[in-house]
Amino acid sequence: MQEKDVNFTNQRVVNSHPIIQGVFLMTNITLIACVNQLGGMSNKGEALFQIPSDLKRFKEITDKQIVVMSRKMYEYIIAKNGSPLLNRLNVVITTDKSYKEQVDSDVIVYNSVEPILKQCINEVGRDDREVFVIGGEQIFKQFINYADRVELTVVDDTSTTFDKAFPMEQLNKFQVVNRIKSRPDETPPYEVVIYKRT
Repeated sequence: MQEKDVNFTNQRVVNSHPIIQGVFLMTNITLIACVNQLGGMSNKGEALFQIPSDLKRFKEITDKQIVVMSRKMYEYIIAKNGSPLLNRLNVVITTDKSYKEQVDSDVIVYNSVEPILKQCINEVGRDDREVFVIGGEQIFKQFINYADRVELTVVDDTSTTFDKAFPMEQLNKFQVVNRIKSRPDETPPYEVVIYKRT
């Protein structure tokens, strides 16, 4: 059966077209994560850090946008919040072809990254919405070659144990364009580092 694409603008189903090979989609795709100085994101399914000001910033910049995540990330969000991320179009990537029946009706489920990349060319730029890839580890690895922007909240920490990490070694393809330090009274201290593709 031919895979279908979902038009992000109005969420109607449209026919698929051939998979894009080797195309760098340097428009409207941002990877966003909170990590320690070694790139660690989580351990045993739990985020290493939950910083209120960083969570507030995440909510503000992803508001009314498209958020792309793995199945495990989606289930983590449901467990924590009781619902998908509000006021955002939630897109889940999973190899489970029956997973659509297990999520809210307004959540889009894809079995690979290619339909999203094709939609980024065809639709996202037209309605001015950005795609924010929010994890986990494998999703970041699949998208980093197509992103033009990375936003990392880097916590001043190297000792916390982690088993999932952001692909920091791939950041040599980007340059730092901005750094925003946390307030002096915030604990743990952190810095938001914004990268753009060179």
